[in-house]
Amino acid sequence: MVIFDCDGVLVDSEVLLTDVHVTQLRKLGLNIRHAELTERFLGVTDRAMHAALEADLGAPFPDDYDREVKAELRRRSARELRAVPGAAAALRRVHGPCCVASSSAQAELEFKLDATGLAPYFSGNVFSADVVAAGKPAPDIFL
Repeated sequence: MVIFDCDGVLVDSEVLLTDVHVTQLRKLGLNIRHAELTERFLGVTDRAMHAALEADLGAPFPDDYDREVKAELRRRSARELRAVPGAAAALRRVHGPCCVASSSAQAELEFKLDATGLAPYFSGNVFSADVVAAGKPAPDIFL
């Protein structure tokens, strides 16, 4: 079994997510560059990122911040989300079972794979951290 992650491996979603955060943060008065956001927070939980950025801002985020980010990301993803260059070609060369194991929410994960045309490569073998007791880096999702 070949196990693929989704974001940054199959789907080029990190750039869009960073851009959405930068746009939303500017609306709050926090001018942070894309490179700085990526450098400081790539691989960091949303909770940790929020805590650090609220400290920078000197105020808590609005209650609807996460909802606004998700809504804007969904809108933009429907138009702009692309597979990582070469991902489909690599998947065509896999001659055995494969699946996706991702920390993305199940609905988001399925949306991303559908939007980029990669869903058919996995025959429904798409697993989110939503379905396990402990997400990455625990091995639960891989097992």
